[in-house]
Amino acid sequence: MAPGTHLLTSWLIGAPFLKNKKERMLVTVAGVIPDIDGAGIIIDKINMKLGEHSIYYEKYHHVICHNLLFAIIFTIATLFIAKTKRVFTASLAFFAIHIHMVADIIGSKGPDGYQWPLTYFYPFNNEIQLTFKYQWQLSAWPNSAITIGFIVLSIFMARKLGYSPYEIISTKFDKAIFALFKKYF
Repeated sequence: MAPGTHLLTSWLIGAPFLKNKKERMLVTVAGVIPDIDGAGIIIDKINMKLGEHSIYYEKYHHVICHNLLFAIIFTIATLFIAKTKRVFTASLAFFAIHIHMVADIIGSKGPDGYQWPLTYFYPFNNEIQLTFKYQWQLSAWPNSAITIGFIVLSIFMARKLGYSPYEIISTKFDKAIFALFKKYF
């Protein structure tokens, strides 16, 4: 799934249960951070412009940060960073990372039909790869429908809670967006 959908999903996981903004942000980031292993696409594009060929995105996305070890490391970091509900926040972060991985297993097939597996036990075992027989393409309608559903749900949740996923950018920006939204809805 797309990073924006992962962001909304993880915000919805943490926002209703965590009053502390820092802890909500940790859970929200947990649901998006696995896609940092896709940063190889930047190097690949630069190399392409330079006339070189590289496949960092193909080789490492869904590998380095889409696995159990990464989930455990991020969860432990969350445990130390969170201030009030440390264990609960870390548990939600672990859950958000796993929801991210499940979403990718279900809805990340390439346009060429390649099922993009997850190497869940990397780096300890590279042979076991998780796939879903009915995986749909990243650009397929179910991903769009899920994203629209999470946008709508986030709007309702934001109205109820008084803050939105925009709080990750800045509290001031979130309040401005929220005030604008309340004015018209």
